[in-house]
Amino acid sequence: MQSTPLVLLEQYWGHKGFRPLQKEIIDSILQGKDTLALLPTGGGKSICFQVPGLVLEGLCLVISPLIALMKDQVENLKQRGISAEAVYSGVNFKEQVSILEKAVQNEIKFLYISPERLASKEFNGWLRNMPLGLIAIDEAHCISQWGYDFRPEYLRIAEIRKFFPQTPVIALTASATPSVVIDICKYLEFKQPAIFSKSFARNNLSYVVRRIENKALKVLEICSKTRGTGIVYTRNRRKTQQLAEWLQKNGHSADYYHAGLSVEERNKKQNDWIQNKTRIMVCTNAFGMGIDKPDVRFVVHLEAPDCIESYYQEAGRAGRDGKKSVCVLCTHPSDFSQEFKKIEEKFPNNEVINHTYQCLCNFLGIGIDSGQGHSYPFLLEEFCKLYELPIIQSYHAIQILHKQGYVYLSENGILSSSMKILVNEREIYKLQVKEEKYNQLFLAILRSKGGYFDFYTPIQELQIAKLLNITEKEVVQELRQLHKIEIIEYLEKTSSPQLTLLEPRYYKISPNRNLLDFLKERSLERLSHMQEFSLELNSCRNKYISNYFGEKGSENCGTCDNCREMQKPKINEELFNSFIHLIKEKTIESELSVQELISLVTPKHKSDFINTLEWLLSEELIVKNDIGKISWV
Repeated sequence: MQSTPLVLLEQYWGHKGFRPLQKEIIDSILQGKDTLALLPTGGGKSICFQVPGLVLEGLCLVISPLIALMKDQVENLKQRGISAEAVYSGVNFKEQVSILEKAVQNEIKFLYISPERLASKEFNGWLRNMPLGLIAIDEAHCISQWGYDFRPEYLRIAEIRKFFPQTPVIALTASATPSVVIDICKYLEFKQPAIFSKSFARNNLSYVVRRIENKALKVLEICSKTRGTGIVYTRNRRKTQQLAEWLQKNGHSADYYHAGLSVEERNKKQNDWIQNKTRIMVCTNAFGMGIDKPDVRFVVHLEAPDCIESYYQEAGRAGRDGKKSVCVLCTHPSDFSQEFKKIEEKFPNNEVINHTYQCLCNFLGIGIDSGQGHSYPFLLEEFCKLYELPIIQSYHAIQILHKQGYVYLSENGILSSSMKILVNEREIYKLQVKEEKYNQLFLAILRSKGGYFDFYTPIQELQIAKLLNITEKEVVQELRQLHKIEIIEYLEKTSSPQLTLLEPRYYKISPNRNLLDFLKERSLERLSHMQEFSLELNSCRNKYISNYFGEKGSENCGTCDNCREMQKPKINEELFNSFIHLIKEKTIESELSVQELISLVTPKHKSDFINTLEWLLSEELIVKNDIGKISWV
């Protein structure tokens, strides 16, 4: 008898019931419908495809752009006793083949891949033979040019539907405007999409904007006044460490996190924070994806993100348990002018892009009409230093080359060793006759895999060593020597960034300027909305976010800084502050009844004083005990 979704939920996740909308989404998939799930950060998106993936026969293919998220979810599934694997740039060739063989044989339940993998003819050959029961697309907003994180690779996803016309597809995202929703359904070729959207309003979150000069002092104040775990976001890697150390010196348990740390360091810091060994994590936006920590009480941004979508996702890591939490955005008058300038830098002109491309090919030693499919270790700083190019401009130019299909830049992962034989078979034979050690080496190499005469082919040094009964180090030394005397081209495995040429080198390239201008205009528009959100003084911030995502008719949250300002008693500001000072002075050391407090003011101020008391109670700055006595929190 086939297990039901609820039985599987309890069996593998230990939950007795689904969160709002999860059951409806799962039922839609099991009815064979193409489904779009718009669930906020922490809304339980992964359950929406993992549970039906277990119910349906065959393999669930999960397409995700984030390697860290793929690895986390695969590890999580394995810990629950569910078979899952991931294929990404850090997985060596032999391991990839093993995983793909298992997928074809229906020996695993979930296979995670990056969208770039769909560009590989070799992978597509494997894919057509896989028994796909479900296709899940995470971060589906990446398919839309109207979205904040457009990735051209996502446009290839619809192509695989031709081979699996009966397989249902689920697309998931935490943030999509109405234009993005239309694009997702269009480009994934949803015929009659079932769209499920949870409200974007998070009324347990208090959105607060503070316009201040000294942001570090504000962070210290928030960390001192707010209980529980917190996240402090900043864009500067160096600042993460400086601020964390400063918080430590001021008596707080804090650590820092950014993408420049080793995998081991990142994992340890993340686990310490999740297990509450560290209270405050100061980090870049590299931190937080896929982490479902329910008890985060505050999230602070030292700089505004470049769009509402990013802010909503990052701030939304607070209060996932439904309890009150605060999200503070710190701004300075100069912040947005700098961000608008960065957008201009992000879209260099075609002349700059073409010059960067030619320098890149020269740097990698690639001739005209050659190099397609080859991968090379690549360090941006080294490249820019050699050609005297501005680093920021070159980085953005390479990102455009990546997004327009000329190159693929992998910023992490391990590149397996590869080798190409540069001479003909007669030259190899002469070398084999001349030296026995090379005779044995080439016999082992050519026995292990073909293709070395034609193109760069992965080579497993350890496997060769075992065949020859020598050490891996000795094999590497021999290959280096052959590389030195130009018998072979040997590219050793590396954990540095890798760059792959997706097309043969062109004499000149013509980037799609219309697309770049469109994307630039959209980036400027999104940043303008973020600026408008930060400057808004007269309306609910939660309502602003909901309206941005196309959700109309939402109520004021009552918890953001603007709502709280509007709820303040309409009395003289000086009088209001004097009442607060008086109440705090009298109740911080001892408990008093409402009548005892009212007796402290003249009768003509009684009504205003009661309004002030009610406001302090609603803000939880004072509390009333079982017998009606009030004390300052």
